[in-house]
Amino acid sequence: MDTSEKKILIVEDNLIVGSDLKITLEQFGYYVTGIAMSGYEAVEIFRESIPDLVLMDVMLKGEHDGIKTVDILNSIVKVPVIFLTAYSDNDTLIRAAEREPYAYLIKPFHDRELYSAIEMALYKAKAERVIKLSQERLRLAMDATQDGLWDWNIKENKIYWSATAYQMLGYEANEFPLTIEKWKELIHPEEFDPTYKSLWEQMNNEDGRFEIIFRYKTKSNTYKWVSGRGKVVEKINNEIIRVIGTHIDIDNRIRSEEKIKQLSQAIEQSPVSIIITDTDGNIEYANPIFSELTGYSPEEIIGKNPRILQSDKSITDYEEMWRILLEGKTWYGLFVNKKKTGGLFWESAIISPIKNDKGEIINYVAVKEDITEKIAAEKELEKYRTELENLVKERTKELAFVNKRLADQLEKSEIIGKAIKESLEKEKQLNDLKSSFISTTSHEFRTPLSSILSSIELLELFGRKWDEDKYSAHIERIKTAIDYLTKLMDDVLMLNKAETGKLQFNLSRVNLNELCHKIIEEVKTLSNENHKIVCNYNMKEKDFRLDEKLIRFIINNLLGNAIKYSPKGGIIELSIEKISNQIILVIRDEGIGIPEKDRPQLFNTFFRCSNSGDIQGNGLGLSIVKKSVDIHGGTIILDESYTKGSRFVVTLPLYKI
Repeated sequence: MDTSEKKILIVEDNLIVGSDLKITLEQFGYYVTGIAMSGYEAVEIFRESIPDLVLMDVMLKGEHDGIKTVDILNSIVKVPVIFLTAYSDNDTLIRAAEREPYAYLIKPFHDRELYSAIEMALYKAKAERVIKLSQERLRLAMDATQDGLWDWNIKENKIYWSATAYQMLGYEANEFPLTIEKWKELIHPEEFDPTYKSLWEQMNNEDGRFEIIFRYKTKSNTYKWVSGRGKVVEKINNEIIRVIGTHIDIDNRIRSEEKIKQLSQAIEQSPVSIIITDTDGNIEYANPIFSELTGYSPEEIIGKNPRILQSDKSITDYEEMWRILLEGKTWYGLFVNKKKTGGLFWESAIISPIKNDKGEIINYVAVKEDITEKIAAEKELEKYRTELENLVKERTKELAFVNKRLADQLEKSEIIGKAIKESLEKEKQLNDLKSSFISTTSHEFRTPLSSILSSIELLELFGRKWDEDKYSAHIERIKTAIDYLTKLMDDVLMLNKAETGKLQFNLSRVNLNELCHKIIEEVKTLSNENHKIVCNYNMKEKDFRLDEKLIRFIINNLLGNAIKYSPKGGIIELSIEKISNQIILVIRDEGIGIPEKDRPQLFNTFFRCSNSGDIQGNGLGLSIVKKSVDIHGGTIILDESYTKGSRFVVTLPLYKI
């Protein structure tokens, strides 16, 4: 193993022994970051230069022995530890073993023993990091995809489902034990036999991989489409023992595909011509009736422009048509087109732009009806009118005028009717959005406004009769409600800025140590005698390039929540440290915590946890905190392993000063 870049910290209260160890390690090619003779000195050297491994004397002099010192070092960063001691009593061994050291060497020991122990410890640590990274990548991938993980022990008839697999069907994690019989109950009754048969056929293939698509029954007694993918991972004597795989929720995809299929069938079977073109007017799709009408096969027409149908009898103002379409509007009109055989035919057409989510035109769709017979009938009627005009000329002129006016009105009515319908639909969407916002925010405004109104009415009726304390109490009640309304309005405005991209990101030189302590003093006014607020600033550097306004909001809001949701008091701690090129902010409390079922929605706008009870809040704070962290280029997570309350970890990138 290459030892040239491996850093080792020696913790030994005997300077001679420590010096000998340093010489030996350097001869092996290691770099010694320092020799600490006490637990306190070990922590100081450790913070200055994080080593790859620590050689720790168990029996250190001073306040902390070697085992206690390892606890302190592990709280900073966990690195491999080898205990060194001249004692081998059971109590010491048990205490040391609880810290999971990578080796335990009894003095005196040979240099080769030390070298072997160090190399094995470094190798094991590297392997553990690789495993941990792989596990973390798997966890992140599963979280990102929201796929369910399962593990089927066929021999023992036991099936493990991850929490996501249960939640995918509306169940709580581990709500029921799983066996092949339970699995059969969950699958749609029409699909179990073919699904089970296909599964075994695919598992017996050479690579043991499989994919099955079927429906599961959810807790609400509906069925959901799921894709099951996996692989045989254990066989004994060609007998399948163990299989692992994932569940992927494809319900929306399947249902969307069914809708698309229905639409496709409707277009394919439509009695009118339908074509779709790109933005240059080149045909990308034409339904069968189009080919039947024009005589062109799909192969002959795809990629061509519809102008190949244009005849020398054209009556269409193409320049006007394109002007309307490029404005994103729908065009209505008539074509006199030419078939492949040369015959002319009339079409009544409606052409509309197709837009993407950004409102950009990506295609055009034309719905065209063959009105050749209708036009021929109209011409025949016109001929008949001409003959009548010879008999009753004046009357025919009047009728022709009236008919033309009626035709114009009918055409305009159709256009206006469709425009009104589109306008009404857009107005309804806007009203729905407005109603949703008003419904959500009005509830938050109504309570403090009611409190203010009731206090004012009481003051008007009894204010002069009350003593000073009762009068002041109602004045204070009004002030509190106004403060709450002000904060709510500030939160709503800040949320609006974040969601509309107007929240500015302004980096400046900030004394983070001073800012954190200022915020601590400010939030103390929200606490009571049962709260103990602690700030651990674990960095020598004080000045950083940050957005002071965003950082203040993030820390202030998280500390405020920690106090508010710790009604019985307890320790509230803000810790700040730098790891690599990142600043880590950790805010923890000993309050009511966050229920597991609420965690996926924790950063959603207006969401409040189910255990918040009568604790005042509007559900905006964490949403704005998340957006502020995102704007800063960082991350915020809830430490789900912490069970004494809530523990939030904010990671922010460092910007050069």
